[in-house]
Amino acid sequence: MNITRLRYFLSVVETGTITHAAAQMHIAQPAMSRQIKTLERELKLKLFIIEGNRLVLTSAGRQFATLARELLAKVESTKQAAAALRTGRVDVLTIGTTVSSARGFLADFIASTTPEDPALVVHTAEHYALEQMLDRGADLIISPVPPTRALRSIAIAAMQIRACFPQHHPAVRPGMTEIDIADLCRFDLVVPSASSVSRRQFDAAVVAHDLRPGITAECDDGASLLGLAASGHGIGISTEPAPTGMHSLPITANGRSLSITLFSAWRPEHFASETITALVRRAQEFINTRYPQLMANVMPEGHTSCQ
Repeated sequence: MNITRLRYFLSVVETGTITHAAAQMHIAQPAMSRQIKTLERELKLKLFIIEGNRLVLTSAGRQFATLARELLAKVESTKQAAAALRTGRVDVLTIGTTVSSARGFLADFIASTTPEDPALVVHTAEHYALEQMLDRGADLIISPVPPTRALRSIAIAAMQIRACFPQHHPAVRPGMTEIDIADLCRFDLVVPSASSVSRRQFDAAVVAHDLRPGITAECDDGASLLGLAASGHGIGISTEPAPTGMHSLPITANGRSLSITLFSAWRPEHFASETITALVRRAQEFINTRYPQLMANVMPEGHTSCQ
């Protein structure tokens, strides 16, 4: 099967039109059309149907697109493995993670690496889609949920879920170093969206204590959530560092801090597994040294595994 033709096919999938795909791949529009028709003849499958002025995948096309992405990812991984064998070094590693982790600490960690380290390239997705990124070219993922399949994994941080509010908020009393969830729920709150792991942890504690929090807003974006809290719309619930001018306290329930654990995971047979392991260990040390105020007191048991 022609690898270049697969790239053309996925370009059409991404752009939705032959015209845009041809421009993206720097070939003529008629040539792009011929490549797609040739692929359909080779596969004996109808990959696209026309809806309006766009090409839309058929059911078979959607399934084949997944296979094509996985195949191209394997081709790229094979090229990188060959280069590593030839040169004795890993030049690039691709990391899949959430937007929150990318903004919260990963950019700072990447800035701390050196030219002798692999270049760390980051792509983001929702936490539930991160493992799929390993099938589409990511070398490792950093996720707020433990891996669900046979992967090498290391828990790199246990991050507190914190209450963030402007200075002099009535919830804060002199000398406070934490806030109990029952006290917190007496005030208006701005919370992460229901799909986030931190929100699920928060909701579980709320249910366990039979509380009825007043939620004024839900946000997918952590920076926007903290902005709403800073402007007085409610106490923000977040794992991200509070910006200047805001105050934050760890949230406790039954005397324990609410927290989420960040896991790094990758295939144990990855050609750069030793390099990945060393970098993940460095990231673990970096996070816990750079952001001690955001870390929970203990890491979970069994924090290193090869399933």
